[in-house]
Amino acid sequence: MDSEAFGWRRPWEEYRGGGGRPSRAACDAGGAANSLRAELAFLQKLLGEERSELAAEAEVAAATRAAVAEGSPAGGTSKPDLSAALREIRAQYESLAAKNMQAAEEWYRSKFASVAELASRNQEAVRSIRLETGEYRRQLQSRSAEIEALRGAIDSLHKQLESLEGQQSAEVARCQGRVAELEQEISEAKEEMSRYMREYQELLNVKMALDVEIAAYRKLLEGEEVWWSSAWQPTLK
Repeated sequence: MDSEAFGWRRPWEEYRGGGGRPSRAACDAGGAANSLRAELAFLQKLLGEERSELAAEAEVAAATRAAVAEGSPAGGTSKPDLSAALREIRAQYESLAAKNMQAAEEWYRSKFASVAELASRNQEAVRSIRLETGEYRRQLQSRSAEIEALRGAIDSLHKQLESLEGQQSAEVARCQGRVAELEQEISEAKEEMSRYMREYQELLNVKMALDVEIAAYRKLLEGEEVWWSSAWQPTLK
């Protein structure tokens, strides 16, 4: 009787041990609850089948009892004992089925409560993760905007630097050209100054020669005046 009473447990254990077991690692509370509901429905189905089998066995036992009562002269004395045994068996099966149903319902309620608690925790964790993700996304967008602004500023500075380098190169070239012109003018001025100095020296030499000649003529003139003066004095006496 015990093996028959607990015969429904084997397919139940096979179901729970096989592919019908819900994944406990799943974080989706809805999926876990649906799995528990499926387990409960399967359990109720097994219990219904067990009750149907018990009813069929009871009918077979009743038919057997009737056949025995009709075919045996001593059937009247054995009928009460067989009826009592069948009632006892039926009561034991029904009690066992009720206990199993109650145990299944309690197990389902405990599992559903744990799944609900897990779902609540998962919802809090998901909410926290979503908040953190949103904050990280906002920070990333802010940093991306700052990076884009810095890139724009860097590009603008590069352009300004290139423009300044171009202007500086042009200014340096202009200054170098002006320096070359000034050096050329200085060189020409030095050459002209040298020419002026040579001409001045030549003129100075000419002047000195003229001064010497003038001095010589002056002396000659003075000598002639003295001679004329001395020559005219006897005549006057």
